Amino acid sequence: MRVCVQIQVESTNTGALRLYARLGYRVVNMDTRATKLVGDVLFGQSVTITKLTLEKRLAPAENNNVAADWLKQATNQEGDAFQAAEEGDRPPSDLLR
Repeated sequence: MRVCVQIQVESTNTGALRLYARLGYRVVNMDTRATKLVGDVLFGQSVTITKLTLEKRLAPAENNNVAADWLKQATNQEGDAFQAAEEGDRPPSDLLR
């Protein structure tokens, strides 16, 4: 089983994309129908944006105490709450380049 961290970033946030690329994250999904609120709650508008999902694999849980502790707690010591994704299910990660 692999342990990953996923975050979402707006596609226009080039500073964050460069930072996360340097930290080893890769693009695994792109949502072109995401929305965000521009303005305040009363007079704001909902605008459509493109949001990228970035992912970084952590060290194997056996070698990473933080990941092992989290995984143990998240799966209730059973190990059946999560299923590892197949390698072929991921979209190309060359969007950051």
